[in-house]
Amino acid sequence: SLLLDEDGNVWGAGNNTSGQLSGDNSYEAREIFTKMNAELPPIRFAALSRCYVLIDESGNAWNGGCNNYGQLGRGTASFFPAGNNSPLIIPDIPPVKLAA
Repeated sequence: SLLLDEDGNVWGAGNNTSGQLSGDNSYEAREIFTKMNAELPPIRFAALSRCYVLIDESGNAWNGGCNNYGQLGRGTASFFPAGNNSPLIIPDIPPVKLAA
C-alpha cells in the first residue's frame, strides 16, 4: 500500500520483498507506514503488486521495485537489478498524466 501526503511524501506499508517500499536496500516488510526515500515530490502514483510508478509535476514518470518480467520498462528483465529500489526516471517517453 502507498499513500501520498499533502507535502508530496510517499509512505508505504506491506510486503517489501522487492524493496518497492523502501527506496533503499532494505527488503523487510513494513507493518506500519514508513516514509519512502523518494528524491522527488510526486503528484500522482500507481502502486502495483511489487513495483510502483511515480509521476512528478513535469509529467516525468519514475519507477522502482520488482522487474522480473520487464515491467519497469528498462529494457531488461531481472528480479533484483542494481538500483531498482530507488525510483529511476523512465527515459524516452513523453510527459505522463496517469499511471495504472
